Amino acid sequence: DDFLSDSNRPPDDPPEVRVTLPKATTSDEDALVCVADTGRGMSLERLSQALRAGYSGKARYGSLGLFGMGFNIATARLGYVTEVRTTQAGDPDWLVVEISLRDLQNLNTFKVPVRRVPKDNPMLHGTEVTVRRLRPGIRDALKRPSTVASIREQLGNVYSYLLRSESPVPELPDTALAGRGFRLYVNGT
Repeated sequence: DDFLSDSNRPPDDPPEVRVTLPKATTSDEDALVCVADTGRGMSLERLSQALRAGYSGKARYGSLGLFGMGFNIATARLGYVTEVRTTQAGDPDWLVVEISLRDLQNLNTFKVPVRRVPKDNPMLHGTEVTVRRLRPGIRDALKRPSTVASIREQLGNVYSYLLRSESPVPELPDTALAGRGFRLYVNGT
């Protein structure tokens, strides 16, 4: 959604999403799921709102994805610890929030602190969501090469209209067949 609404994005900085899934050779302790984008990133206020259960700053229809309750439920189904890192171009730091379900339960609170982590390049921008300590069934399924191939194919099918080049059919310019030229990688492919 951020890519679609960013009309000022320079052509030499194409929108990109990278999905990292565990490989068959990944140790159980190192297995993770990460979705990282090169969007504009979030401010501290937007990050706080996005992680609040039940909050959404997006219209219910016409948006690709929502944070809030759906985000929290989805990441909790994958694993026990979720880290969200986000930064905007020009900011000196990443804003980092770690959500540990066990810690929240033990502390009997749903408030999590935001850390600031300095970044090497102040012009970096984007958001990364990483889920660690994956649930064993999820982890084992994601380690199968056939699962990764299936996920790659499903994402390609669902988002094909965004992934196609901006002029896929030279004979039919400016049609609904034109894509957005976004890039989507799953484990580097």
